[in-house]
Amino acid sequence: MKSVGVQELKATFTMDIPVVVLYYMNGCGHCEVLRPVWNSVLQRVHAMDGITIAEVERDEMQTLPTALKNSIMGFPTICAVKKGKTLEEYHGDRSGASIMAFCKKFAHAPAKPKPKAKAPVKPKAKVPVKPKAKHT
Repeated sequence: MKSVGVQELKATFTMDIPVVVLYYMNGCGHCEVLRPVWNSVLQRVHAMDGITIAEVERDEMQTLPTALKNSIMGFPTICAVKKGKTLEEYHGDRSGASIMAFCKKFAHAPAKPKPKAKAPVKPKAKVPVKPKAKHT
């Protein structure tokens, strides 16, 4: 799991990986109620590869693409985004298990190092075979 802030989130917009994002507002009662559940999800996801999670506070949203920030109608909102566009907004209950299942839907394969190219195999030289002499 990788947890990123708004600047790192913006950097993922050029990559082909989904990111699960919590949009929240400081002082929002609903956000404060969700915070312990979200933190619990973060702890469980932390040991997993292939899930990238971000948190964006309302005031930080100004730097996001217009289409993305205009898609947020209230707080808290959990969405999966990819290349700067919302893939899916989470509408499930606010239990850790449900949010965790949503995060797992957008897990991606961690980057694997490319295997080293093998040297081309040269064909073995053919040795001409002399026909055996016939005995008469």
